[in-house]
Amino acid sequence: MPDLSKYDLDFRPKNYWDLRDVLTFVEAKITGKERKEIIKKEIQEGRRVPEELLKGSLDKNLRKLLGSMHPSFMGGEYLPKLEDADVIIASINLESTTSDVIVVIARLTDRGIEYRVEDEYLDSYPEGREHFKVQPKFSKEPLSFKELIDLIDSAEENGGLVESAKNCNYEAEIGYELEDVYDFGTAKSAFYPQLEDWYDEVNEEWLKKKKEELRQVKIEDEKVVSAKELEQDEKITDTSDDYPKGDFKTAYNAFLQLAEQGVASAQYNLGCMYAGGQGVLQDYKEAFKWYRLAAEQGHATAQYNLGTMYDEGTGVPQDDKESAKWWKLSAEQEFAEAQFSLGNIYEDGQGVPQDFVLSHMWFNLAGSNELKIAVASRKILETKMTPSQIEKAQEMARNWKPKTK
Repeated sequence: MPDLSKYDLDFRPKNYWDLRDVLTFVEAKITGKERKEIIKKEIQEGRRVPEELLKGSLDKNLRKLLGSMHPSFMGGEYLPKLEDADVIIASINLESTTSDVIVVIARLTDRGIEYRVEDEYLDSYPEGREHFKVQPKFSKEPLSFKELIDLIDSAEENGGLVESAKNCNYEAEIGYELEDVYDFGTAKSAFYPQLEDWYDEVNEEWLKKKKEELRQVKIEDEKVVSAKELEQDEKITDTSDDYPKGDFKTAYNAFLQLAEQGVASAQYNLGCMYAGGQGVLQDYKEAFKWYRLAAEQGHATAQYNLGTMYDEGTGVPQDDKESAKWWKLSAEQEFAEAQFSLGNIYEDGQGVPQDFVLSHMWFNLAGSNELKIAVASRKILETKMTPSQIEKAQEMARNWKPKTK
């Protein structure tokens, strides 16, 4: 839930049909998301806008032409045709391949103002019409800001329209890659200037929740050392000739012998076995001990795991400064998850002074190492930064050099 103190929940527009301002007209009467942006840019730069582009809804041929340029140009163009008495009072823009748009439409009727929620592709799949609650709502005067939020958030039965839209689109578009999802559900309104900021906060909360889900998955993955991974360890292969597949006892004995000789990779693998309870009783204190020995020798993954244990207080008292220290050592060796973790703690000021520039740099570096959630986090962070801060962070990322252990 966004910070309510920042918003005037009682704000209510005088009416929705005073469209003398041309930019208000464009937002309220043009359905196409990209077309709106083109029209506004042309107007702001003093150029004449072709009459065909100013139609509320395009004909089939123009829609096809726009779609042939790029699928994202289709966004909003397949919404139901607006009648003369219809105005779009809010739109939710989804960053899917085709930039789907969901709108709240107000219509002046004899009964008062009628409101309805429309998704441009609901008619394409019958189950969608059942999924969304789109029963019309009436009022005698324009909705207050809170009433509009309530309408949007009640338009879907599973957690609200915006969150549901983000979840559905990430599943359909990204193939369950949580880290690819960052700004599904951005909002626009010509009548409610607070709406965009409100849903920016909603998106940030949603992303944090997804980040945490992903982090927990990664933690669990780190705890599980598969037999295949054990067999592929080169140092173990050198000393234990083809121990049986899945034979954790043999693997443990081989790792222990090497670990006691100071071999960092063996120490790390012992840490994984104790953390995951593979071949031994799960023991986080033992896991911490072996991770630390490996981390002190510069093992990047052990350094990251050690930082995570400090962050969560697993097997060791929780310590933000220690977690930052070990994540930094790991990140300096280009370990993407550690770079991402540094981006998070610099953004939040957790164990380090808050620094958006450094946060952006680390997100940037993690993204360049193919950690997609870092790209998403960087984009959200940029909404809090000045252009000069972003430019400085980008320059720092370009000039950054990894350190060898």
